[in-house]
Amino acid sequence: MSVARHGDLAYVLNAEDGGAVQGYLITPGQVAFSPDGRQLIVTTKANGNDIDVFAVTVGRSLSAAPTVNSEPGTVPFAITFDPAGDLVIAEPGTNSLATFALNQSGTVPLIATAATGQAATCWMTSVRGLLFADNAGSASVSKFASSPAGSLTALGSLVTTDAGRVDAAVSPSGRFLYVQTGAAGIVDEFAVSTAGALTDIGSVTVPGAVGGEGIAVGWHPSERIRAAAGYRLGRLRQPAEGAAEATERAALPGRSVTARQAATGGQSPSGRTRQL
Repeated sequence: MSVARHGDLAYVLNAEDGGAVQGYLITPGQVAFSPDGRQLIVTTKANGNDIDVFAVTVGRSLSAAPTVNSEPGTVPFAITFDPAGDLVIAEPGTNSLATFALNQSGTVPLIATAATGQAATCWMTSVRGLLFADNAGSASVSKFASSPAGSLTALGSLVTTDAGRVDAAVSPSGRFLYVQTGAAGIVDEFAVSTAGALTDIGSVTVPGAVGGEGIAVGWHPSERIRAAAGYRLGRLRQPAEGAAEATERAALPGRSVTARQAATGGQSPSGRTRQL
């Protein structure tokens, strides 16, 4: 209902349920649940250089205070988890990715770090078991593999993007990566192979999205992918599917494709390529 700000502190007045005031630090980086949903992880970026871990109680509330894990100089930002369940943090202070064990106590002992060699490694996406680091200052994407033990290995060459990248999201099937570049309100589109290779398949300029931050991707009822770039919605096109891709998509929950469509590589009976 109302927001007041002073320095790096903001208080929000909520009118629902009789009214309440809640305070927020403006500089946190990201928030994410642990894979089992029993913990909530918050990165603080330069406002403390901490990884805060809250316990989620049986009543679904958070613990009164987090376990604070100090990471001086790293500027912990984006959060994800590798296939082994280890916590992975993007750290623009050192332009690195770091893996951590997430203990029930909320402590996060460091496992490994790997430098990207790029500038402003702020965001990160997990796709097909691989980690894609978004380097905002270099307009590039770095790819890493995380071993079952949590060690990190850089893979392949960098992929370039439009300037001012601020976020990225992957399609539900894991076959497409969408990169939001806020400088010009552009969303860059990449196909992701089964081996994790990225292929540039185009870009879309989202009206009114210059300077926007935040992107999410999901299946839309019209069978098109809808991406939310900031507060604007744009429809992104996918290339024509081959038979294997069409069959893969048919296996997703709530998705269906006819045998003829799969056999013809996603073609409609008229022979025209279906638009997702």
